Amino acid sequence: MWIWSLLLLLSLAHGACHPPCAWLCDEPNCTAHCTPSCADTNCSYSCPTLSPPNPISYECPELLPLCAVSCPPDQCETDACPACETLCNAVPSMCAAVNCTTQCQAPECAWSCTLPNNCGVPHCHLACEAPACPAAGGQPTRAASWVVVIGLIALSLM
Repeated sequence: MWIWSLLLLLSLAHGACHPPCAWLCDEPNCTAHCTPSCADTNCSYSCPTLSPPNPISYECPELLPLCAVSCPPDQCETDACPACETLCNAVPSMCAAVNCTTQCQAPECAWSCTLPNNCGVPHCHLACEAPACPAAGGQPTRAASWVVVIGLIALSLM
């Protein structure tokens, strides 16, 4: 007899006695607006040391090369971090004459995203399952089926 009490408790605990209701909402889709945001990069000139008999190390002017970060358009923000590169101005002629080069630090970039302004508002309505007693020729609902499943499990335990 305890099994019937258990059956009743289980059916009540799972809402099988009353048709369950839930909010059903549409899902307006929209996308965030993202742009690459990169930390400042460092650039410098690198000049070789000349070999003997003239071991002089050349240094380019105190001015550092001008550099900027460039990011290609139309990147996919959900695939990876921004694929950007550092571009530096040309080596001054007095430095190029002794094979100086520009050394640029790789940029460290991340996505900076903002919420969209034109995303629709979801529309919701409350919907409930029908009761177990179907209209003529109808089928029992999931709630009635749940009670039957619990009953079959309880009978198999006896």
